[in-house]
Amino acid sequence: MTDRMSGLKWDPRGLLVGVVVSIVILFTYILLDLLLTGATIKLDRIGAILIVLQLFFVALPEEVFFRGYLQEKIGNNMKGVVIVSVFFALGHFFTLCVTSGFIGGICTQSVLTFFPSLIMGYLYARTGTLWGSIAFHFFSNIVYISMQ
Repeated sequence: MTDRMSGLKWDPRGLLVGVVVSIVILFTYILLDLLLTGATIKLDRIGAILIVLQLFFVALPEEVFFRGYLQEKIGNNMKGVVIVSVFFALGHFFTLCVTSGFIGGICTQSVLTFFPSLIMGYLYARTGTLWGSIAFHFFSNIVYISMQ
């Protein structure tokens, strides 16, 4: 039996992979969003408290649960990544959509968390560390908040 928290063992290589994947994917997302919708980046929405909250109270615990626990239990392979991503999207659907009174845009956005979850799950399955998926989760949330 492996150590249940082995995914949290410090791994700078896994973190670097997560940061590079974040830069490539999120830069492409930002560029497409700016070109196709004329959206703007609102950096004034990003403060120190939001950064701390997103890192320590959102990205870290969600990745520990969904990837470090659930994906390990279901299977740290592509089938497990897809299944856990469905659970991840459902969790966001219930916490965001149901609690907001089924507002259309929030419901759509919550279901779309399935796609970044695939990337987070793949990062964990590929590297064996949670640090890359935590980095991608954190940066995705920051980019999303700054572009709303």
